[in-house]
Amino acid sequence: MNEVVKYHNNMNLVNFNHFTEIEFNIFFAVCQQMRDKNLSEIELSFEKIKELIDYKSTSRERFISDIKKTYKKLLVSTMPIENEEEYIEFVLFTEYKINKTKDTVLIQTNKKFEYILNAVTSNFTRFELEQFVSLSKTNSKTIYRMLKQFRMTGFLTIDYPEFLDLIGIANWGKANINKEFKRIVKDLTPFFKNLVVEKVKKGGKQTGAILKLNWTFDPDDKYIGWKNIKVKELEKFYIFLCANFNAGKIIAVDDDGNEFYFDADGELRSMGKDKKYTIHFGDMKKKDTALYQTVKKISKLKMQKPNTLF
Repeated sequence: MNEVVKYHNNMNLVNFNHFTEIEFNIFFAVCQQMRDKNLSEIELSFEKIKELIDYKSTSRERFISDIKKTYKKLLVSTMPIENEEEYIEFVLFTEYKINKTKDTVLIQTNKKFEYILNAVTSNFTRFELEQFVSLSKTNSKTIYRMLKQFRMTGFLTIDYPEFLDLIGIANWGKANINKEFKRIVKDLTPFFKNLVVEKVKKGGKQTGAILKLNWTFDPDDKYIGWKNIKVKELEKFYIFLCANFNAGKIIAVDDDGNEFYFDADGELRSMGKDKKYTIHFGDMKKKDTALYQTVKKISKLKMQKPNTLF
């Protein structure tokens, strides 16, 4: 199994800490199956879901019970979206129907939820379902998803109180919190190379209260480290840039040290390796340089859906 789950980062705002490990697995298996299909509903067989989440129990009744529990929780799970002008909150799913004769489940999503799973080309979280399923604890699954949101930078900082609320352990005793924290880090270490968590404490003192956690790991370098970008690779490189659009954030670095990013107007820019200048691709004057020729070709490419590449 090498199925990939991909969704808009807004879904990371949903609180799933009341879900069990099995319920978490069922939900993201359905998300994976609905990805980029522009569906408002999907019918899945029991066997397909079991295969996707490596379901161990052979009891049909237990599986149906797990499906019911999952979707009862999903029917009341809401997604908050807030900007300067308004606050919106909506349920993710509107209905589910279990067919006990056909051994299938029909799931209907809220129309507002469709953008989360379809044609997502920027601001997305991506991970392998098999890895997610292999994690046996809900809290580890939650932090795994959060870290995958920052797979291209290899850095996540989160306020300590927010971290505790996120995984539902704010009311635990200090000893139990520390034990759970260590277990989460141990669970995630195999999936994030060189994972290190720094506890930032008040006043910088070793005994001070923890203010935030800095998580660092080696970023996903599948498409980073381009050396002498070739013409046949330009389209793939540009799609990669667009798929990871984040104004002002460095999203690619070639082997010559040139950093690529988008400005607030959506214009593609590059910062030289000496960090002393910024190049706006439309204003480059050194038209004989390799970088200019690369940028010129990249800038002419039309953005395409990157689903087959990621």
